[in-house]
Amino acid sequence: MVRPTRDTIQSGVNGWDGSTNDNFIRIFDGPLAIALHTGDQSDLESTFAAAAFDKCLIWVDHTVDGWTLYSSNGTTWSAFSGGGGGGGGGGPMTIQYVTGTATADSDENLLVVCTGTTYTVTLPSAAAVDEGHRITIKRVTSGTVTIDGDSADTLDAFSSLALDVALMSLSLVSDGISNWNVV
Repeated sequence: MVRPTRDTIQSGVNGWDGSTNDNFIRIFDGPLAIALHTGDQSDLESTFAAAAFDKCLIWVDHTVDGWTLYSSNGTTWSAFSGGGGGGGGGGPMTIQYVTGTATADSDENLLVVCTGTTYTVTLPSAAAVDEGHRITIKRVTSGTVTIDGDSADTLDAFSSLALDVALMSLSLVSDGISNWNVV
């Protein structure tokens, strides 16, 4: 795929920090340029000083956990929160790619993308995470992904659930005690 040409946002100014001049719809008329950083958050500030990129967004590749969107407030970079926060899915989402049997990370609003064939993904303990903690698991290839609770944890009263249809996904929210509720 060829990177699209950036459209003029205002008075010949292109780029991710251009002003929209009261024409906010213009941003959505074409691709919005957001930088990519293949380091990690530890070297983000030294590569892109937050003070120079106030109110800007950047995707950071955490390699193991996948890509996370960060925003600058003019002082520091932090994981982007799209609003809402909490277990409703409004906070930042971390992506974990797995290709075999794995334990899901305990990151809030985690998307586990399963690209292997037939295997099991074990959830973290529902008691070890906050009530409302959300994990979504998506199967993108053939085979069956079995989702297991940690130890005696249940998933809507079941010990395990299966994703057996390509592109199927399942979102689960912890009750903070011993159950993951399917939403």
